[in-house]
Amino acid sequence: MRTRRASYGAQPQEQLVGFAKWAGLPEPMWHEPDESAFLQPVLVARRPGALAKVTGHDHI
Repeated sequence: MRTRRASYGAQPQEQLVGFAKWAGLPEPMWHEPDESAFLQPVLVARRPGALAKVTGHDHI
């Protein structure tokens, strides 16, 4: 029997916004569960000039 282990940790929202801005994604925005239909907050950021794709979650 093989055992695999992984570790993870939550990152503060401010830190993830900072990473998005550092990567050149202007105006990253958080959507909380009550407005997104997801169970966790969702970070949305688009690269400048990128076109939005039509998905099943267009209400975000």
